[in-house]
Amino acid sequence: MIAPVFEPTSYHCCAEWHLAQLRCPTAALVYPFALRISKNSGKFACSAISVAHFFGVHRTTVLRAYHQLCKIGFFQLVEYGKFDTNIYSVVQHRAWAGSHPGGCPEKTNFPWAGEGDPLAQKLYGASGGRVRFKAFQIAEYRTMGLEEREIVKRFDEFQGRVGKYRQPRNVGFHFMQYLRQTCQESAQP
Repeated sequence: MIAPVFEPTSYHCCAEWHLAQLRCPTAALVYPFALRISKNSGKFACSAISVAHFFGVHRTTVLRAYHQLCKIGFFQLVEYGKFDTNIYSVVQHRAWAGSHPGGCPEKTNFPWAGEGDPLAQKLYGASGGRVRFKAFQIAEYRTMGLEEREIVKRFDEFQGRVGKYRQPRNVGFHFMQYLRQTCQESAQP
C-alpha cells in the first residue's frame, strides 16, 4: 500500500487532524470521550445507545463513529460482544503514528518556530507571533555587529514607532532599514 502524500502544515500532527478527515464528525466527540473513560483500564466498553444518549445524537451516528475510528486504527476491537457491547482498546495518536509511518502530515519547520535560529525565535516572540522572519534577514541582522538582546531591543523600539504601521509581511525588510539607520546614527560622532 502506498502512503498518501500530505501537504506540509504549520502545526504538528494530532488526533484532531485525523478526526477532521473522517466523514463522521461525531467521531471527534467519541474519541476523546473514549480515551478518558479507558484511561485506567485501557478498555472502552460503552454501548452506542448510552453514548448516543449522552451526546444527544442517534445510535447509528455513534455506531458510524465507532466504525470510522476502527477503520483508521484509533479503536482496536478487543472483544466482539455478540449480544452485548463490543470492547475496544483506544489508541493514542502518538502510538498510532508510531505504527503508521507516513500516515501523518509533516510540520514545516520555520526558523522562528522554536526549531531554528534563537534570534528568529526571539524576534517572532517580540512581534507577538505576527512577523515571520526569513533566514537571510536574520543573517543580515547579525552582520550589524549587535548582540541578540540589542537587536530585540531595537525591534521593540521599531515596533513602537514606524513598525506599528507596517504589514507583517513587510516588517522584516523595514526593520532591516531601521536597524541600518540606527547603527549608522550611533556610529557617527
